[in-house]
Amino acid sequence: MIVFGGNLTVGGAVGRDLYGRFVKAEIDGVIGGDADFSTSRLEIGASTRVGGDLLYRSNRMAVVDDGAVVNGTLTRLSPEPSFFVEVWWTLARILGFLAFVFTGIVLFWLLPTTSQAAVTSIVTRPWRTLALGAAAVVIVPLVLWLFVRSFVGIPVALLLGILYLLGFFFGPMTAVAAAGTRLLKGRGGLFGGFVLGAVVWRVGIEVLKFVAGGLYVAALLWGVGGWVASVWSARSSPDSAAVRRSASQGT
Repeated sequence: MIVFGGNLTVGGAVGRDLYGRFVKAEIDGVIGGDADFSTSRLEIGASTRVGGDLLYRSNRMAVVDDGAVVNGTLTRLSPEPSFFVEVWWTLARILGFLAFVFTGIVLFWLLPTTSQAAVTSIVTRPWRTLALGAAAVVIVPLVLWLFVRSFVGIPVALLLGILYLLGFFFGPMTAVAAAGTRLLKGRGGLFGGFVLGAVVWRVGIEVLKFVAGGLYVAALLWGVGGWVASVWSARSSPDSAAVRRSASQGT
C-alpha cells in the first residue's frame, strides 16, 4: 500500500508492505511486510505487528507501546525532501529564471534609453550608484509611512508601494546587464550583456549557496541605483527641462 496524505491510521491489516508520506501516522494494526515512510509524528500502538522492517524518516522519535512487535528492525532516519516536491521546485526555479530573462528583454526593448543609461551609470559610477540604490531601498518605506499617516496620501502610497515591490523583481535587471556588459566588454550590446549576466548571476546563486543572498542584494541595490540615476538624469536633461518650462507657461 502506498499512501500520501495528512494523517494515516492503520487499525486493520495490510497484507504486504506500506510506503508513503504523511504528517502523522498511527500504527495499531498488522503490516505483513516492511514499512517505509516519512512522517512528522509516529505512534505505534500495542496491537502493532510488523512482519518485516519498520523504517521511518522523522525529526522526532516514535512513541512505541511496549506491546508492539516488529519482527525486523525499527529504524529512524533524518527526513528527506519529497521527490515530487523537489521536481516541482526545480521546475519553478527554471520557469522563474526564464520569466526574469523574458521580462528583462521586453523591459529593455520598451525603455532602451532609460535602461542603457541605468547600465552605464552602474558601469561608470558603481559606488555612487550603489549608494543611490541603498538610499532608495531605505527611504521609500519611510515615505510610504508618511503618506499613509497623512491619510489623503494613501492612494499615492498604494501606487508607490506597488512600484517598490516590483522593484525587488525588476531592480536587479540593470545590474545583471551591467555585469554581462563588462564580461563581454560591450560587444554583445544591452541584450547580450543582460542574457549573459542573468545566466552567470543565477548560476552563482544556485552554486554558491552561502553567498546567494548577498548576490541578490548586491544586484538589487546596484540595479535600483541604476534606475534611479537614469530617471534623475533624464529629468535633469535640457530637453526634459524645456518640456517642463513649456508646460508651466501653457498652464
